[in-house]
Amino acid sequence: GSEMCIRDRYEYARFGDDAFKTPLEDIDKYPKFVDEPDNLLKALGVYPILAVLVIVAMIYTFVLKKCKSRNLKMRRQYNSCNRKLYYNTLLRYLLEIDLKLTHQAISVVWFVGLASMEVTVLHGIFCILMIMFPALTLSFLIKNRSKLPDRNTIQRYGTLYQGIKVENRSTTIYSFVFLLRRLFMVCLVVFLNEKTFFKPMFFLQGQVAYLIYTGWSKPHDDKWYNFLEKLNEVGLIAIAYVMFLQTAFMEDQIVKYQMCWAAIWMCVVLYFFNFISMVFVFFRELRHAYRMYSVKRKFILQYSRKGMIERDTGPKSKLKAKKLSKMGSMSSRDDGSPRKGRRRRVRGDEKSMLVAKNDVDDVV
Repeated sequence: GSEMCIRDRYEYARFGDDAFKTPLEDIDKYPKFVDEPDNLLKALGVYPILAVLVIVAMIYTFVLKKCKSRNLKMRRQYNSCNRKLYYNTLLRYLLEIDLKLTHQAISVVWFVGLASMEVTVLHGIFCILMIMFPALTLSFLIKNRSKLPDRNTIQRYGTLYQGIKVENRSTTIYSFVFLLRRLFMVCLVVFLNEKTFFKPMFFLQGQVAYLIYTGWSKPHDDKWYNFLEKLNEVGLIAIAYVMFLQTAFMEDQIVKYQMCWAAIWMCVVLYFFNFISMVFVFFRELRHAYRMYSVKRKFILQYSRKGMIERDTGPKSKLKAKKLSKMGSMSSRDDGSPRKGRRRRVRGDEKSMLVAKNDVDDVV
C-alpha cells in the first residue's frame, strides 16, 4: 500500500540502488521458514490486531464494571461482556495463535540464539509460555472434570472442550492432545531441519498415533466430526508417504512430479470435505437459532396471555367483579327501560286500589 511505497522511497533515498539488496552475510543465514526473526509483530500477521481488539474489549468491560451501579442497562451489558470475555475469548485467542506463535518462538530461539540477545529473550519468554500452555490445559481439564458440564463452567471455559465428550478422561484431554500434536510438528520442522528423511518418518508416526487415538476414543459429540477427523488424518498420512518420495529415496523426477500432483489433489479433496462441513454446520446452527427464536417467541406470547388471564381471574379481579355486580344490580332498579316502567306503574295502581278499598271499609 501507500506505507510500503513511502518506506521504499525512504530506503531508496537513504541507500540508493543498494536499498533493496540483501547483504551477503544475510543470504541463507536462517531457514526459509524463519519468518521475520527481528520483528515478532510482523511475523504474527493479523494476530496482533486481534490482540489489540481484545485489550480494547477488556478496557471497555472494566469501565462498565465501574459504571454498572448507575444504570440497569450498563449492568446487563457488563454481565454479558464479562461472561463472554473471561475467559472464553482469551482461551480461543490462545488456541488460534498457538501454532503460529509456538513456531515463531522456537525457531527464532533455536536459529538466532546468542546473535541477538534482545530478540532471543523476547521469543524465549513466549516459547516458555507456549510450552506451558498444553500442560496447564491438561491440569485444568483433569482437576475440574466433574465440573465441566456445569453451566457456569461452560460459560467461562467452554471453548477448551466445546463439542467434546467429557464423560471419559480419554476424551476430556482432547484439547491437550491437540496442542501437544502442534508442538510436536513444530519441533519436527525446527530441530530436524536438515534431516529430510527423518521428518516425514516421524511425522508419519505421529499421525498414525493421533489417528489411533481419535479412532479409538471418538472424542467429538457429533458423529460427522469424528468422521471428518479420521478423513483428515488418513489424508495427511497419505501425504506423508508422498513426502518420502520427495527425498533421496526416489531418484526418478517424473515420479516425484506426478506424486506431487497426487498430494495436491488429496489436499483439494480434504479442503472440499471441510468446506462442505463448515457450510453444513452453519445452516444447522442457523436452523437451531431459528427454532430457539420460535420457542422464545411462543413462550413470551404464552406468558403474556397467562398474565392477562391472571389479571382477569385473580382475587382482586373477583372483588372488583363483585363490586361491579352490586353496582349493576342497583343501577338495574333505576333502569328506565319501558317494560320495567310499565311493571312499576301496574304495581303502583294495584297498591292505590287496595288503599282505597281499605278506606271505604273503614267508612262503612
